[in-house]
Amino acid sequence: MSTTRLLMVLLAIVGYGSIAAQEPSEREVAKAEERANERQETLMMAEATIMRLRQEAPDSGTLIDKAYGYAVFDATKGGLIVSGAGGKGVAQRQGGLEPVFMRMRSVGIGLTAGGESYKLVILLENQAAYDEFLEGQRSFKGSAQAVAGDAAASTAMHFEDGVAVYHLSDKGLLGNIDMSSVKFSKDDDLNERV
Repeated sequence: MSTTRLLMVLLAIVGYGSIAAQEPSEREVAKAEERANERQETLMMAEATIMRLRQEAPDSGTLIDKAYGYAVFDATKGGLIVSGAGGKGVAQRQGGLEPVFMRMRSVGIGLTAGGESYKLVILLENQAAYDEFLEGQRSFKGSAQAVAGDAAASTAMHFEDGVAVYHLSDKGLLGNIDMSSVKFSKDDDLNERV
């Protein structure tokens, strides 16, 4: 085999290898589809929760309409003395624009007993409050609460320091006198674009 022909064969093999390396694997394709489905489910959950909030707390409609943006989380909280909460959600500007997928978590020590699945809606009055929230510069303190039944909704009547918070219980019973801090952060996995 001539040197030129050998060189062409080697270049063809190397070229094919680099093309094959650029093709996503089945695992990468499956992971991308899983993330896309999770993003879609989260957006649908947020939309349904905002509609539910308008129905269960009609006064919330005025604040929802005034808000620059909002964040909606599907969360679970539970514990006995030491409590923990976690969930996933999305922050969006008014009208569902530019979704940013988020996570929430908290750990606290207090008189906590029970468990609860709930939706947390945070309305952000202006761009400054919204941007602070996205960058994790806002901290929220838990307060004394007692929730029972299928549709307990705490009601905010106005923005306080640029924020209004609503808590809609899905089910369960939670008695809580707790000063746990809730932290919010961007979900790098779901915000990654393929």
